Amino acid sequence: MNALKDITTGDRFDDVYELGERIGQGAHSVVYKCRDIIKGEECAVKVTKRADEETIERIKDYYRVLKSLNHEGIISGKFLYVNEKLSTCHLVL
Repeated sequence: MNALKDITTGDRFDDVYELGERIGQGAHSVVYKCRDIIKGEECAVKVTKRADEETIERIKDYYRVLKSLNHEGIISGKFLYVNEKLSTCHLVL
């Protein structure tokens, strides 16, 4: 599967998902509950802010790995939104 087709640039995350409550935080990102507005599905999103070009490439690589794994004990990546203008990434899980 080509994970690149699931990576988009721009700020379309808000067009598809509704952000919910914060459920976790790490050194570089915050995880929120979110809901797919169209499908009504509940999921999570890992939001990385102030991402430079190198960080964005690492997140894309991380996403590609998540998409390539298929195991019930490992969370999968659904979609990656990259907004280079705002230096943010939204990784939908």
